Amino acid sequence: MDVLNEVTSSSNFILLVAAMVLIGLIVIGLIFAKLYKRATKEMAFVRTGFGGEKIIKDGGAIVLPVLHETIAVKYEYPAYRSGKNSKRCTDHQRSYAG
Repeated sequence: MDVLNEVTSSSNFILLVAAMVLIGLIVIGLIFAKLYKRATKEMAFVRTGFGGEKIIKDGGAIVLPVLHETIAVKYEYPAYRSGKNSKRCTDHQRSYAG
């Protein structure tokens, strides 16, 4: 009977440690999800502070509220269509969408 109690107590300890590790990973994932800021198609941002300036146009970055500050930058590429399936930007470069 003592051997059975030792086996169940050690397996309970392993389950407890595994559950604590899983909960810790979930908490870390939620914190990163909350601190991750994404740039959109029309809006970029500049992250300043700890680690220097970083311009984020595509994707995103971790922004720590105490260490970083963000500055939103709106950008757009004005373009108009002329001709069949073509697009011309304001700097007179033409791109074809075929």
